[in-house]
Amino acid sequence: MATPYHRYYTVEREEATQGHKWGPALVACGIAAMCAAMVVLQFNGSTVALPTSNFVALSNVVRPAPLASRFVTRMQAQSNPQELSRRGTLAFGAAALMTQGQAAQAVQGLTAGRIPGFGPVDENGIKPYVRPEGKSGGHGVGWSEIPQYQFDVPADFQEIAVSIADLGGTEIDARFTSEQYGDIALIVAPVARFKDIGWNAKVKLNELTATPEALVLGFAPEVLGNPIEEEDIVDFQEDMRGELLFYQWEVRPRNIIVASATGNRLFLMVIRAKARQWAAHRKELIEIGKSFKVPPANFVDF
Repeated sequence: MATPYHRYYTVEREEATQGHKWGPALVACGIAAMCAAMVVLQFNGSTVALPTSNFVALSNVVRPAPLASRFVTRMQAQSNPQELSRRGTLAFGAAALMTQGQAAQAVQGLTAGRIPGFGPVDENGIKPYVRPEGKSGGHGVGWSEIPQYQFDVPADFQEIAVSIADLGGTEIDARFTSEQYGDIALIVAPVARFKDIGWNAKVKLNELTATPEALVLGFAPEVLGNPIEEEDIVDFQEDMRGELLFYQWEVRPRNIIVASATGNRLFLMVIRAKARQWAAHRKELIEIGKSFKVPPANFVDF
């Protein structure tokens, strides 16, 4: 006499068997529907993709089975490797069809995280860093590619992970550290955050604030962690590097801040050092700031 458990298991096994029998046919129908919906028409040299709103119907075709049914079906698939392989092939084909012909919605690079950007070390123990092409930024979809800024540092500088808890918040683009010299942070901030600009803007650094001091005083709490006064500015230099204007400040107690702007972004390099690092390598840290360069943005993309 069958126990309640045996009766339950028999019913579930029959349900799983029926789903296993008709499942491939239903998946094949779903794939055929996707193929029809994603046909691309070529008309007068332009590509027109047909609507894909009917994809929602696919969710009604392939539904997850109850837990007991999935367990029985999985055991059957393990005992039949050919069936398991066939299912994997169908799933891969469906994923490929769903991504075919989709247009990119952002120009900005999509590769997140740290990408190697350091070049080889020269005979003087200096290595260049160039922002990797295709690296993503923190400004969201629709922003153009961030220009490949560059600078030179001593060989023992290493790139480290970026966190939104760091000084600079979500607009910090890269961080570097050296036990011997100190820390470097690169911040890429949308100009629209603090200045009303129009679309396709072509900002210039000297147009952002009334004075250079106003710029560094405004950003100091964010990039240094505390406000500064004008008397904290030890030195200020203004120069052209390529086609762009740059400001460079030395700020008490042991900071170098460099700024430039192009397109609709403001670029900041912030160099910070401990007392022993500053005492031994102040001149080298100033030279790191002077090596910071940003290529002009492609204004067509903004």
